Amino acid sequence: PPISVDAAEAIGSPLPAESYVLARVDSENTDGYDGRAINAFDGNPATMWHTQFSGANPAHPHELVIDLGAEYNVAGFLYLPRGGNGDIDLCEFYVSNDLNRFEEPQAKGALRRGGVEQAVNIVPTRGRYVLFRALSEVNGLPWSSIPELRILRQE
Repeated sequence: PPISVDAAEAIGSPLPAESYVLARVDSENTDGYDGRAINAFDGNPATMWHTQFSGANPAHPHELVIDLGAEYNVAGFLYLPRGGNGDIDLCEFYVSNDLNRFEEPQAKGALRRGGVEQAVNIVPTRGRYVLFRALSEVNGLPWSSIPELRILRQE
């Protein structure tokens, strides 16, 4: 299903970020800049996950897998872009109950450009794990960055 971006119409409420646990990430910058993946859901928009740029520039796709700590009706996500290098253009979003198996994406498409938080809604899907896969960057560069990513649930 394509991504429908409209922050004014999020169909769920954000899960508390303190319940998220990083399950895995393909790339993060830790040399000279704190770009750890956990920064994407620390509640602080001044910090961010940023893929490696010191010493190497791994190519897309970039993946962030989050363990929500329990099974929920996942309704989508809120994405706050940096407003610059690393902002994600095309992405996929998956929900699963198996950490090592993500079938078809629940959403795939382009995120809105700019520094405003945006909601991406999906058909509510039960699961404990989410996979956010960045397929490209707005300027065609190899990086991905996320200041804040909040997972939405439907009651």
